[in-house]
Amino acid sequence: MSKFVTPVVNGAFLALSEPRIAPGGEEDSAKYQITVVLDSDDKFWKKLQKQIKACAVAKWGKVPPKCVLPIKDGDDTDYPEFGGCNTVSMASKRRPEIVDSSNQPIVGAADIGSGDLFRVSYSVYAWEFPPLNRKGVSVSLSNVRWEGEGDERWDGGSKAADDFADFAEEDGDADELLG
Repeated sequence: MSKFVTPVVNGAFLALSEPRIAPGGEEDSAKYQITVVLDSDDKFWKKLQKQIKACAVAKWGKVPPKCVLPIKDGDDTDYPEFGGCNTVSMASKRRPEIVDSSNQPIVGAADIGSGDLFRVSYSVYAWEFPPLNRKGVSVSLSNVRWEGEGDERWDGGSKAADDFADFAEEDGDADELLG
C-alpha cells in the first residue's frame, strides 16, 4: 500500500488524541480521524482521484457501479466554511503520530483544533461489504503534521487569546489585590 502526503490543508472533525465512535457504532469501531478541507480547484483532488481510481482498478479491474467514494463536495454540507471546497475523511484504528512544523512530536493535542492547518500522510484502500452488496474506496489516516492555526476555529469554540484580548493589560491587577 503506497503512502501519500497532502499539501497544507484545513482539518475538521478532529479525533487525533482519542478515537471517536461513529454514531450508532460499537466501541470496537472507534477510530482516529481528520476531515481534510481544501479548495475544490486545488490540484490535490485530481491526484487523489487518480489514487482512488488506481486502487479500485487494482482490486476489481474497474471502478464498480455505485462504488462508495470518499471525496465529498463541501457545498453539499451544512457547514458554510466548507463552501467552495472538497472534503475527504481520513480515519484509522491506529493512533497517528502528531508532529509540529519542525517534525518534533506534539505530546497531547489540546491546542490543536478544527480549522487549523495540517499536512496528513495517508493511503487509500478498497473494501467490500457483501451483506449489503457494497464496494468502496476509503482513505486511511497515517500521521499528521500540524502547520499552525487556521484563520478561525471551526469547532464552535473561540481562541482564548481573542476572548481575553481586552484584559491583556490588566494582568498586574491580581498582584495588586493580593498585595
